[in-house]
Amino acid sequence: MPSPLLSAELFNGHLAAVAISALNELGLLDELDRAGTLHLPTWVEQRQLHAMTVDSLMEVLSLYDIVTRSEDGHARPGKHFADILRTKGYFTWLTSGYGRLFQKLSSTVPLAGREPGFIDRDGAAIALGGRDYGRQFVDEQFAQVLRTKDFRVVADLGCGSAERLIGMVRHGAAEGIGIDMNAGAIELAEKAVKGADLEQRIGLVLGDLRTLEPSPRFAQVDLLTSFFNGHDLWPREACLAVLQRLRQVFPHVTRFLLCDTYRAEPFTSSAGVPIFTLGFHVTHAVMGQYIPTREEWLSLLEEAGWRCNGVHDIGIPSSAIFDLAPLHPQGRHD
Repeated sequence: MPSPLLSAELFNGHLAAVAISALNELGLLDELDRAGTLHLPTWVEQRQLHAMTVDSLMEVLSLYDIVTRSEDGHARPGKHFADILRTKGYFTWLTSGYGRLFQKLSSTVPLAGREPGFIDRDGAAIALGGRDYGRQFVDEQFAQVLRTKDFRVVADLGCGSAERLIGMVRHGAAEGIGIDMNAGAIELAEKAVKGADLEQRIGLVLGDLRTLEPSPRFAQVDLLTSFFNGHDLWPREACLAVLQRLRQVFPHVTRFLLCDTYRAEPFTSSAGVPIFTLGFHVTHAVMGQYIPTREEWLSLLEEAGWRCNGVHDIGIPSSAIFDLAPLHPQGRHD
């Protein structure tokens, strides 16, 4: 049986996670980072927020030394603020993106409850969380890999908020195409593209990459990218079919940068388990989604007709960029 101290730690830690997510989405953490100090009563009044709720959430964070609060109402970064600032996107991903799924978790376990549509997740919140931790742990490594070759038209499979696509168009691509099957993510992407004044150079497609049809628009693409949605294509045979089909849908692609999280080795203790990994395993188990290992990815990619020119580790645990190029049907390299 867990000790009372462990029970309290788990219970209160959950509240801290919820507080981090909420204050992140309200913009408080980023603003506190920029300003160095915030007068909370003024900040709350300017934004027409509920003062008691904000004060309670800040109390939770102060108990974990994420923030400090003074009697005159000022908040400042605490001892652990920098760590939470870097990882806050994970909390949004978990508590807002998958909050509704966890809320009714017990009903998803009986097979009778796993009817079509039982997976209840917030695509916009997942995209927001991914954008945040992508900035911290992916973008720099991705930029280094990307700049090794030129490209003209890029298609981002599972574009999410489109922030990374916008960056590619600003710094290299003449045109971009963002494809996502989640309407919430596409709505978020549309706002971002409009805000960047790139509507004439970036097109967005609401669609499932498993059922994409060839088109003259897709035939112009020479670079494919995919971030953290490749595992959704498994099991193996289904993923194999999609990766083979991509060669037909995007016939002139010369490079495919596939970034994904793979299955970590089994853990034997909670000590040392990194952030995100356990949540990634659990959420996908609930959804019935198999997570392949790194070795399974490499084996599949070769069979699907994609040569792997390198595997680049990134800052997210058990995650990497697979740098791929298509093979000719005869097996000769492009």
